[in-house]
Amino acid sequence: MATHHRAEFERVVPVNQSFDRGYYTGRFTFYFYPAGVKQKVEVDDYLPTRAGRLIYCSNRERPYEFWPCLLEKAYAKFKGSYAALYGGRMKVALGDLTGRPVEVIDIRHLTQGTDDMYSKLQDASNNRAVMAAAIHKTTDQQVEEKIGNGLYAGHVYSITGYHQLRYYGRVVNLIRLRNPWGHGEWTGAWSDSSPEMNSLNDRQLRELREKKKDDGEFWMEFNEFVKHFHEINLCYV
Repeated sequence: MATHHRAEFERVVPVNQSFDRGYYTGRFTFYFYPAGVKQKVEVDDYLPTRAGRLIYCSNRERPYEFWPCLLEKAYAKFKGSYAALYGGRMKVALGDLTGRPVEVIDIRHLTQGTDDMYSKLQDASNNRAVMAAAIHKTTDQQVEEKIGNGLYAGHVYSITGYHQLRYYGRVVNLIRLRNPWGHGEWTGAWSDSSPEMNSLNDRQLRELREKKKDDGEFWMEFNEFVKHFHEINLCYV
């Protein structure tokens, strides 16, 4: 949302706040929107660390980017503690951060009409919806469960793109997801180093914007996606 929905981002993280001279006060303000009602939360800039490293939210590639950590601290204050952020429902978090309606789609029994669902999600993407998907856990344990092929249950993945291509005479509907950890990817068909991906030419790879590195972002065929994932949330911003 911070990258593609700047106006929505600034509703949560107001502008003119920084560590720069003239703006820095030691206090940072954020806004959340439970049930569409705007609520203000203020925090100082002390962040929990261990051995000089941030314990919770951090940017692996930009270690001195602090707005995500401060936003996380504000949301923890809003919810009561950092522990309260350990788990929860996508619908609640998306609603709190946007104040917008969220549609929850159960795809556990989607065996027919996958093309229709794919078209629905493409339309939602074209209308700038924020989308995420999850696999439900099979136990009551708080930790995520590794289920094979690089995927985790009890974990939320952002949906970041769609692409259709012809592959050996058939049309393949692809969906791109991102693990917010910034690592840990699907390792099945259409993953970074899969036979399917290795068979594509340079033009097709450019269309997919495919970079073969463990950055948490990966492609799956949509029919494979609905076999593994249980729930999609669409937030219409």
